[in-house]
Amino acid sequence: MQQLEEIILRQGQLLPVECVQGDKIQIGNDQEIFFETVAAIDNPVLQHTDKFPLGSYTIVIFNHNGVLRSLQPIRVLSVFAPESRIDTLRRQINAVDKVIEAKLNDDNGALQSLSINNKTLVYTSLNELVLLGDSLRSQLNAAIQKENRKKGKAPFKQIKLKLNRG
Repeated sequence: MQQLEEIILRQGQLLPVECVQGDKIQIGNDQEIFFETVAAIDNPVLQHTDKFPLGSYTIVIFNHNGVLRSLQPIRVLSVFAPESRIDTLRRQINAVDKVIEAKLNDDNGALQSLSINNKTLVYTSLNELVLLGDSLRSQLNAAIQKENRKKGKAPFKQIKLKLNRG
């Protein structure tokens, strides 16, 4: 069984589902299954998400024997819903961490380019990737602190002391 990363889609986008002929595909959550089909071809099945309710779901793929093959979490957002800066930064940090891990595991240096947030980096050294990850982490920390300050959670607890003479 293969557990994949969450896909974030806007309502109405096409959802590609990688499968082989004879695979049973189900999309739903713990309460209901709202899409179910059997793949007729070996290519990715493209499913329209315009009828999907907003929320988090899982794509479950079984092979022709009924054995669980993969789980793919998806989140369907409204077309007009803004994505938070914190979620964007977390996704970018995860992408950079995966590239660093791939670069460390790659003996031949075949990893040459990286696209993050519509920016393509061509041959980036390990040192530059680590610096990029550190920069994104500091931005994430600042965004979380800003969000906490908006909620009234200060990093310090103020202590007021009243001294009386007498």
